Amino acid sequence: MNLKPERVFHYFRELSDIPRESHNEKAVSDYIYNFGKKLGLETKQDDILNVYMRKPATKGYENKPGIILQGHMDMVCEKATSSKHNFATDKIEWVIKDDLLFANNTTLGADDGIAVAMAMAILEDETLVHPELEVLITVTEETTMAGALGLEKGLLKGKYFFNIDSEEEGILTLGSAGGTLFRTKLELKFENKEVELVKLYFDGYLGGHSGMEIGKNRRNMIKTIAEFIKESGLSISSVNCGNKDNAIPRVGEIVIENSPKLDELISKFTEKYNGEEQLTIDKKEISKGKVLTNELKNTLVEILEKLPTGVNTKDETGIISSSNLAIVQTTENEILIRDSIRSSSLSIFADMKSSFAKIAEKLCLKHEFLGGYPSWEKKENSTLQKYANKVYKELTGKEFENIIVHAGLECGAIYEKYPNLELISFGPDIRGAHTPQENLSIPSTERVYDFTLKLIEEIAKN
Repeated sequence: MNLKPERVFHYFRELSDIPRESHNEKAVSDYIYNFGKKLGLETKQDDILNVYMRKPATKGYENKPGIILQGHMDMVCEKATSSKHNFATDKIEWVIKDDLLFANNTTLGADDGIAVAMAMAILEDETLVHPELEVLITVTEETTMAGALGLEKGLLKGKYFFNIDSEEEGILTLGSAGGTLFRTKLELKFENKEVELVKLYFDGYLGGHSGMEIGKNRRNMIKTIAEFIKESGLSISSVNCGNKDNAIPRVGEIVIENSPKLDELISKFTEKYNGEEQLTIDKKEISKGKVLTNELKNTLVEILEKLPTGVNTKDETGIISSSNLAIVQTTENEILIRDSIRSSSLSIFADMKSSFAKIAEKLCLKHEFLGGYPSWEKKENSTLQKYANKVYKELTGKEFENIIVHAGLECGAIYEKYPNLELISFGPDIRGAHTPQENLSIPSTERVYDFTLKLIEEIAKN
């Protein structure tokens, strides 16, 4: 497999051999740490498994402003319904189609493994002229951002910060949204009787990243399931849909009272929700069991209907605020509901939190807002931005599109601790992130890697 840049794909292959779902990063963190030690670099692994490496400047460039390369080691683990892949143990299988790199019916992990691979290739390159280089590889970006949020102050020394976690070549990101997670739960209550039940599997939606692709009006499977339950008028035993706060739900299942009218309703819904996101509903596993009380079922349906999902506000510059109804999960004692909120406006963010709270309070449900990450505000008159635009124009003859992105980037958390940094975010073309259709453009990876090298040299020589 002769992929270029050779050393970038060499390290990406090694990373793909190591299970690295969010919160399962010990092995990959140790791998990156050992890489730094073998190169003889100053290398640190903190208590939460972030890895930091520092390479001294090329001789004669010690007084130039330092550069920090940053990416995250964890990945979103999603797979096709038919896949038997075990993300806790199995290597990611690669599939090449034309000039695109896919995985075999799973997420690829180019988000953000390709950034880690680029940073490793840069650190081992002895031909590159550079100022002092620091590399920061963080954990749990895809869930809590605990790596960036927990980063110690005083660690980073450089001035210019490259976050290589954007997914479209030709885009230079200069700011990002902040966010939080709304959570509520309903205590399980069952009728004192057993009925014949059937499990229905809902599939066929595209899903995708709830920040980058929320504006594409993709269908949310939780909303479809809530509508189906309401229209059926039947009792239910459980609902499970969505498993990542930052992924638009694309598959789900319910255990529902068996009835002759289900077949007609299934046909109605699959005809209604057709096209590119063709809904499929399969019946399986008939059994007997208890069902939720009618009051609980109605409350569940009502809150799933009322919780917003999709774009909330936007203007001529793009999306300002959104939410993603991400997870409904039936556990042993309760039904958990999670909806992620994003906004680049603090006032709109506060209004959204207030409206979510009112929805829960009207239904007499307790709620909380979990975690949260700060927005990253664009820094005016940034020298780094000027360097990046200059180098990109020289390499491609095109202008970089400078944007503020509607996704949560680690830049916000890091900028909060290091307000004197100048930050940019960029990356190669990655399509279908957070879905089994995720793919990485091989030629785009080569171009973006070349841009990164040239930008480092530009800073060193000016």
